[in-house]
Amino acid sequence: MELKKMKTITLEYDGRNRTLTTLLELMLEKGARVVSRKQKTGLDEAIEDEKAGRVNSYDSVDDFFDKMYQECTK
Repeated sequence: MELKKMKTITLEYDGRNRTLTTLLELMLEKGARVVSRKQKTGLDEAIEDEKAGRVNSYDSVDDFFDKMYQECTK
């Protein structure tokens, strides 16, 4: 028997809807499974940026604006 890769969908539904809840329970009984994917928060992305060196720091606001001016006039 050839194994096929399972497809993944994202589903939002009203958990109070008994028909949908029953349908989802039936799908789980037939082999579907729940896959959790944690969505990254802004803080998670900021931490990744810092670790990857994509963060700049400046001693003062004047230094920041000087750097921005230099970048814009290139």
